[in-house]
Amino acid sequence: GRWSSIPPPCLVAGDVVALPPPSSSAAGGRGATVPADLLLLDGRAVVNEAMLTGESVPQVKESVLGGGEDGEAGGGTARLD
Repeated sequence: GRWSSIPPPCLVAGDVVALPPPSSSAAGGRGATVPADLLLLDGRAVVNEAMLTGESVPQVKESVLGGGEDGEAGGGTARLD
């Protein structure tokens, strides 16, 4: 187990990906854009569900394990479904 960068087309269901916190340089200071269905395993994420639900306000999602810290949503890990 080590982290590596790979092109999005190479990802397959079951892969675990790291989501950078919104303030990181890897996220360009605005969070990560992830064009895939993910199960958030750890941390918190701000999710724009407009294409799915029509809701224009991004929603904060917590990991399936719960217990996220209070405050700004940040990075975590997620599994592609």
